[in-house]
Amino acid sequence: MGWVDVVNAVGVVGALGVGAYQLRTFAVEGRQRDADRRIERSLELYEDVVVGGDTAEAFHRLSVLLRHRGTEQFGRTTWLILTDDDFDPGGVLDPSATGVGTPFADFYRIIWFFERAENALDFGLLNEDVFFRTTGFHCWWWGQLLGQVSAAKAMKSLRGLAPRAEQWARTEGLLESWMSHCLTDFNGGPAAVAGAGPKQTPGPV
Repeated sequence: MGWVDVVNAVGVVGALGVGAYQLRTFAVEGRQRDADRRIERSLELYEDVVVGGDTAEAFHRLSVLLRHRGTEQFGRTTWLILTDDDFDPGGVLDPSATGVGTPFADFYRIIWFFERAENALDFGLLNEDVFFRTTGFHCWWWGQLLGQVSAAKAMKSLRGLAPRAEQWARTEGLLESWMSHCLTDFNGGPAAVAGAGPKQTPGPV
């Protein structure tokens, strides 16, 4: 083999090495971009709940309404836990009330948010830790308020997310803090822990 062949061989090997390095770099950068995007999506969902827009407004309106109804009924600052009976005529979620911003419309916007969040989580589009660290409390808290509603098919997602958020909080040592901030939030009483049976509802005080 002449020196020209040697030079050419070295050049080919060098080019292959550079190509392999570039491919590895691209793969690492691609994984980092994917990871960053999962974090971004998780934070975007959190913004949907607390910052602004139609979904955040629906969360706010229904929360204010349930706090008003609950406080009126139980004589302390609390939120009313909804049931299927609230879809009856005259109930909080009476579907005959039409228009944007009605409790019925807000309820569905809220549970559709949780349906979207659960699907994104299950398809690996979110960073699970970031999602539960930012939005987990809301999954758990609304799971307490709406967990007794079974008439709406989309409630399946919230009933799935709420215990997952609770388990995440328990693992992270945050569940006790969550519960300590909600001692009278639900029908005048504390939260129900998953698997602990029906929550006892106190009477008016």
